[in-house]
Order: sequence, then structure tokens, then C-alpha cells
Amino acid sequence: MFILSLHYPPNLVDYFAGLFPFITFDAVPTDDLYNYMFDYENIDDEGLNELFENVGYEFTTTVGNMGSMFLFMLITPVMTLFHFAVLRFCKEKPPCTSLKRSCRTRSQNYVDSLFWNGTIGSIDAGYIVLSLIAMLQVYFPRLGPEYTAAENFFTVLGILILIVNCLFPLAIALLYIVKLKSTKPLPDLTPGLSDKDLEITYHTTDLDYIKTQIYKESDHKQFMEKYGILLEEINLKKLGKTLSILTVLFTILRKFSISIGVLVLQGYPSFSIFLFNFTSLFMMMWIIYLEPYKNKGYQRMIVG
Repeated sequence: MFILSLHYPPNLVDYFAGLFPFITFDAVPTDDLYNYMFDYENIDDEGLNELFENVGYEFTTTVGNMGSMFLFMLITPVMTLFHFAVLRFCKEKPPCTSLKRSCRTRSQNYVDSLFWNGTIGSIDAGYIVLSLIAMLQVYFPRLGPEYTAAENFFTVLGILILIVNCLFPLAIALLYIVKLKSTKPLPDLTPGLSDKDLEITYHTTDLDYIKTQIYKESDHKQFMEKYGILLEEINLKKLGKTLSILTVLFTILRKFSISIGVLVLQGYPSFSIFLFNFTSLFMMMWIIYLEPYKNKGYQRMIVG
């Protein structure tokens, strides 16, 4: 809101400017590092205007505005490659020591759970900020031989981030439509399993209950641990599949509309405020009518 062409009290602007590093997860000082990596001192770059600079967008290039978020983007693929290498090295072949089994288990847990949920959660958490940073770069592209290699890289990175963020709502919707719908074949529980074995394994001997309830709940748990970070607060049993996916989709699209309104309409505050109010009112009506979240406190926070 403080990027719109309106007049704000200076103390209020300074207060929110101080919060900006926490909002963007800019936890690590990166000025000296980026100057060493990209020679930033010799790049002619400054914020779009004073309003953008007041809240921390001091550049139009992606890496300068991203701060330590860029470092986290670099670390993620490195960590993923490391865990894939561990899985390849620690195969279930002799000699299979307890250390190799432990390393394999931890790496498998990362690949199965933290990689997907972590990636989805990171994109969602920084969605508005990353979309705005990418749009700034695309608005002021630096491609061509007249620019440095670093400036060309910043522009390509901005385009890639914007493409990912534009496809993110569609990708999430398709992922949840496919994965929530798909089910594995039911296990054959009868051969070799006595009533005692069933009781120990499933705490019941009712085969119908095991096949229709326990197995499905286990399958759903695996889905949530791997992909379901955006559905954790949503009451799936109450809403059902379609409304749950729509709730996630509308939430993401609202964030995207905010970033569009901030940059594209920043010179027209009346239109920006109308866009913000319209999307907020729509989400408020959606939440009040459906009550999609499990936690009432979380629901009141979203509405408020």
C-alpha cells in the first residue's frame, strides 16, 4: 500500500520500511557479496521512484531487490543434488551399514517431503514480493550487448521468476486435482495375515474397515506430507476436493492481483485501492460463507 502515489506520514513510512527485511526474509547482509559477484557498484541502477525506495525496493534489478532470497534460491537446488547423490551412494547393497541406512532415510525424507512442500511453501510465502520484483525487472529489461553479463542475467532471472509465478496457480490446481483424485491399488490383506497380525498392524480385524478407511487415511497422509502444505489449514472433509482447491487458487490469485495493482496501477491509486478492496471483499465473502479453515482464529485473521 505504501508504494501507491499517496501522501503518508514520514514516521509511518519509516516504521514499515524497517519491517521490510523481515517481510522479504532478507535475513543475511548481501551488499558486499553481490558487489563481489556482480560488480554492482558499476551497474547504473536505482529504484523506480522514492515510494519504492522507501519500502526497500532500491533497485529495478531482481538480485538487488531480492536480497538474501536469492541465496536461498541457490541453496535449494544444491541441497537437492546433494540428497540425490546421497541416495545414489547409499543404495541398498552390501555392505549396508547403519550409517548408510540412516543417511538414505534422511535424504529420502527430504526428497519425499521437504523438497516438494518446501518449494511450494517458499513460492507461496514470497509470492507477492517475488512477483513484484520480477515485474519491475521485466518493465525495465536489460538485455543485449550494451549491458553487462550480470544485467542480462538479472533480466533472464526476472523473466523466469515471472513465468514460474504466472504458472504457479495453474500448476498447483492441476497437481491437487490429479493427486487428490488418484489412489493406489488396495493391498491384499488376507494371505498370510492372521487375526492377531491384523490386530497388531491395524488395531482391528475388520478387513472392510481397513481397506476403506485406514488405507485411504494413510495414503492421504503421504500426500499431505509431500504436497499438501497449502491445504494444511483447510477443512477438506467439510469442503470437499473442489472447493478446497478453489480456496487455495483464489488465495494465490489474490496475491498476484495485489502485485499487479501495486506496480501497473501505482500511478492510479484509486484503481489500485478498488482492486485491493474488490479482491479482499471477494475473499471475505468466500471465507465467511464457506468457513473453509479448521482453525476459527486463523479464519478470523484472514478475514480481518
